[in-house]
Amino acid sequence: MSDYQNDYIVIVKRLGKGPYILEKLTDYIQNQECITCHKLLQSVSFYNHIAGIMLDELPYPQWVYAECWSCGYQNALWKLCAIDLASKIEQEIHGVNGL
Repeated sequence: MSDYQNDYIVIVKRLGKGPYILEKLTDYIQNQECITCHKLLQSVSFYNHIAGIMLDELPYPQWVYAECWSCGYQNALWKLCAIDLASKIEQEIHGVNGL
């Protein structure tokens, strides 16, 4: 199993399956930077996917991602959460100022 698959499993277990409110997910994603070019993300997209999460009022799990307006990279929600989680863990271990 690859590191990405392991990361995905950890994040999905932490997120759970929802249902999630799309508006809150959109707010979260729009405060994140693109993984590749570090521009702020603007829009959220999703489609039916068996490994996705439940969104409010949609009958099937959704794969949630944000396509970067600058470089076109599709930032999967789980990758954004993994980076955010790693940052929070690092702050807890090393303190806010890295001390």
